[in-house]
Amino acid sequence: MSIKGIFARKALAAVIGVLLFLVLLEGGLRLAGHMIMSEQDKINRAALADAGAYRILCLGDSMTAVGGEWSYPSQLQEELNSRSKDFKVSVINKGIVDATSAEILEQLDQNLDLYKPDIVIVMMGIMDRGGVTVFGEAAYEKEGSFLSSLRIYRLAELLRCQIVNRIKGVKLPPIVKEDIQGTEGAGKRESILLDHIENNPDNAEAYAELGRFYAKIYRYGDAEAMYARAIEIDPTRARYYMELGKMYKPDKAERFLDRAIELDPGNGILYQEAGEYFFAIEQLEKAEEMLERGLEADPHNEGIYLRLSSFYIKQGKYNEAEDILEKGIEKNEGYYRLYSALAEIYKESGRMDEAEGYYALAEEKERKFLSGTKKNYRALKYIVTGRGIKLVCMQYPLRDVGTLRKMLGPSEGVIFIDNEKNFKEAMDGSRYKEYFWDRFARDLGHCTAKGNRLIAENAANVLMEEYFGKLPVEAKRAKGGE
Repeated sequence: MSIKGIFARKALAAVIGVLLFLVLLEGGLRLAGHMIMSEQDKINRAALADAGAYRILCLGDSMTAVGGEWSYPSQLQEELNSRSKDFKVSVINKGIVDATSAEILEQLDQNLDLYKPDIVIVMMGIMDRGGVTVFGEAAYEKEGSFLSSLRIYRLAELLRCQIVNRIKGVKLPPIVKEDIQGTEGAGKRESILLDHIENNPDNAEAYAELGRFYAKIYRYGDAEAMYARAIEIDPTRARYYMELGKMYKPDKAERFLDRAIELDPGNGILYQEAGEYFFAIEQLEKAEEMLERGLEADPHNEGIYLRLSSFYIKQGKYNEAEDILEKGIEKNEGYYRLYSALAEIYKESGRMDEAEGYYALAEEKERKFLSGTKKNYRALKYIVTGRGIKLVCMQYPLRDVGTLRKMLGPSEGVIFIDNEKNFKEAMDGSRYKEYFWDRFARDLGHCTAKGNRLIAENAANVLMEEYFGKLPVEAKRAKGGE
């Protein structure tokens, strides 16, 4: 056989091998989703066992679905039932991993028929990226829509956007099932973490979590020792080096910050954190260098453009701020916050015509970005309220509930839950990792047990005041209360 023929056969074998790998990977991703749903169904069946309880159906994506007993729906059930003897509540978790708003609506009627809820809580839309299919219209009519329905395609998108910081590192925090946030006092929390380490002596994340705790209460020597042990166990985790480095003075910090970036050079968030560290200690040239390197590594990271522009503005470098935002818009024309930031610069410099133009563009981009989600939210509102079921629309942590209200339009009788204020207050002086264990959506991520507890407590407060608090006592007892 000729050399050309041998190469052709090898190339064909390689293509077949790649295709087989992709098929197996697709199957594995779907199987993982089914496993989560299976665990979810077990909890839901238990919730249905109490026929006399108020039923709350929680709909959403992985922010709702993931977590089992520490997901926000499970903690919401516990929270509500601990607050009253007049009624009981069963919370059903029908979150779907990786689901768009259209996919959630596709199962809505089926879920309403099956579970017959008194209340529906929905938190959806964060997966509506790159063009949203509108429920009720021609399904997946866009070119390439079959590809976009594959889990492996979505995984590639997550990687491209760094929605998950290094897929190999995405795993549930090992101590997330320990209800650390429910304990009172630093001593108890330290004791829980130490017990966890004793039972899991080779668990790097357990040491890192204790290091974060010590750093928060200014026990830097102890924190350093815990991080050193975490790095000894797992020297490949960039996050440990970054967190340890930020505790040091510049002469020692830089070595650790550089090592973090060396381990994960495509992670723009690491450059951003390093830049903010140097800015805080007034090493402005180094801060600027780090942020600019972050843009080279991750040119689609909207947060770095905004942070760098803010950095320039604080130094009075308005031209540089304007240039970096224009560059960001060129690379990411759909990011409406970049248009708003540029409009603010024009406004401050008295260029009102340009400011008004960019404010209008920001509004247009935001409207376009949210248009599909808006239509799906309104369709859900029509279906749920049309059945006489109380609808509760909940905003994601750290995001503006006003945007959600605008999407719903006229919404008499709909309850809204804001998770911006409570998270910002809780995170003031706290570490991001206490409340989120990744950054899949850039500005936020999947919640830890503590983050989900914050959502559950907030939702319980609103429901007690705006729903259960307005029901007659007789109605509550008729539902099976004591």
